[in-house]
Parts: sequence; structure tokens; C-alpha cells
Amino acid sequence: MSLKERPDLLKEQIDEIVLVLKVRREERQLSKTELADLIGRSVPTITKIEGRHVGLSLETLLLLCDALGLRLTLESEEDVAVRNRFDAELPRLLDVYLRLDEFDRGRLLGQALEMYNNTEERGR
Repeated sequence: MSLKERPDLLKEQIDEIVLVLKVRREERQLSKTELADLIGRSVPTITKIEGRHVGLSLETLLLLCDALGLRLTLESEEDVAVRNRFDAELPRLLDVYLRLDEFDRGRLLGQALEMYNNTEERGR
């Protein structure tokens, strides 16, 4: 199945990628001309990419990421769901943590570090 057959396919993700690229260019105070020069593409190409009027090749995406100091990563739907759950719970967890005394905070951080290290070892 191609994007031509399903124009809605990945639209949300493409929009998010393009927005991140544009915001990052503006944060770095780069003009479209400067960015185009950095990646060896034309200004109209940058304009079309930011306006979502042209397909973005993987090569151009990687060049843009490099020029803008970004790293391209891929996440599974499961990883996104876990991160979203964590983000939703973070304020409550922070509140609980701040109510602990210094000893319990240290103990909790030690347990969290141990869990993190065990997860890292399993990932290898």
C-alpha cells in the first residue's frame, strides 16, 4: 500500500516531523536559505517540506536532522504507550516523592537505579 492510495496514512506522524524540523530551524535562527545551503538542497525544497507539499526522502530527513542537531529515532507503539502512561503518572509520582523524608528518598532512588540497571542488562 502506498501513500498515494492512503493519503491519511501516517499524516499525523509526518505533520509532527515537519513541525519539529521547522521549529528547530527557527530555534537555531537559521533561514531557509542557510538550511538549504547546509544540506545541499534548494530553498524551494525547504519551503515545500515545511509546507508539507512534497514528499520527504529518508536521505533529506537525515541531512536535515544532522544540520539541525537532531537524532532520528523509531519507537514501537508499545514504547509510546508506556511513555504516555509514565508521563501521565509523573506528577502524582513526583508529589509522593516530595512527601518522603530524606532516608526514604534515597532508598527509593536506589531501588529505581537498580531496576534501571537490570533493564539495561536485559536489553543487551
